[in-house]
Amino acid sequence: MENLENVHAIINTIAEDPRVDVSKIDDYTFNVVINGELMDSFEKLGEIQKKINDGCSDEYTLKTIYGDGQDAKLILEKN
Repeated sequence: MENLENVHAIINTIAEDPRVDVSKIDDYTFNVVINGELMDSFEKLGEIQKKINDGCSDEYTLKTIYGDGQDAKLILEKN
């Protein structure tokens, strides 16, 4: 559970970025929309994925379902 709390803290920090809109669906699923240029969005999404993966430890795996390039659904799966 501690890892999940760490991931939530990371997501809350990410949501402070004015270019990023994060909506929580449940404890394990989040929608992320990145506002701005498409190429910047890909780079920013990569940064977000790395931060969450680093915070997941071995307890969770991050699965990403891509939308149109500026949005994605991030799903934490318990290992």
